[in-house]
Amino acid sequence: MNKAVLFFFSLAFAVCLILPQQSFCQNTSGGSDSSKFAVQKLYEGFSNPWGMAWLPDGRMLVTERAGAILVFKNDKYTGQKLVGVPKVFAQGQGGLLDIQLHPDYAKNKWIYISYSKPVEGGATTAIMRFKLVGNQLTEKTDIFF
Repeated sequence: MNKAVLFFFSLAFAVCLILPQQSFCQNTSGGSDSSKFAVQKLYEGFSNPWGMAWLPDGRMLVTERAGAILVFKNDKYTGQKLVGVPKVFAQGQGGLLDIQLHPDYAKNKWIYISYSKPVEGGATTAIMRFKLVGNQLTEKTDIFF
C-alpha cells in the first residue's frame, strides 16, 4: 500500500472521528455503493498506537503510548521494535506520542519523537531527535523539555 493510499485512509479516519453522523463514515459491509471505502487491518496487536512515519526504504514506524516503536514492512508487522527508545511516563494521556521524519531526512537522517519524559514529581513533554542504525536509536538528543 503506497503512502498516498495510507494518507487517504488516515484522513478519512480523522474525518469520521470529527463527523461521525455523515453517511460516508458508516460501516459499508453489505452495502452496494462502490464509492465507499473499506478498512484493511494491518495488525491487531496494537496497544494504544499513536503516531506513524514512513522511511524511504518502505518501512513504517508506529509509536505505542507505552513506549515502543513497532516496525512494519510490506504492510505487515515484522515482529521488530526499535531499540533505545527513551523511558516514557505512560499515564493518563502521557506516553510515547508522535513520530516524524525531518523534512530533509534523505540528507540528514534525523527522526523526531514527542513523549512524556519522567521527571521528579511527574512528567514533562519532551521532543527527542535521533538517527537509526538498523533498528537502534543513535545520536539521541532531547531538543525540548
